[in-house]
Amino acid sequence: RDLHEQEADHILEQIIVDLPPPLRDVFLLSRFRRMTNHDIAQHLGISVKTVEWRICKAMEHCMTKLRG
Repeated sequence: RDLHEQEADHILEQIIVDLPPPLRDVFLLSRFRRMTNHDIAQHLGISVKTVEWRICKAMEHCMTKLRG
């Protein structure tokens, strides 16, 4: 891996770490643990709609940070 890939990974990692905890938890379970929205909802004791909303907000946050 070259320096640019390492730098990009570090930036993305920092963006994820900076997410508010409820958004970060759902995002990590979805993207890195590959859990379904239904499984995340059961795991966290929240509704599937809440999972969907949090993933959407997490993605918006990440995209905003990446553009800025």
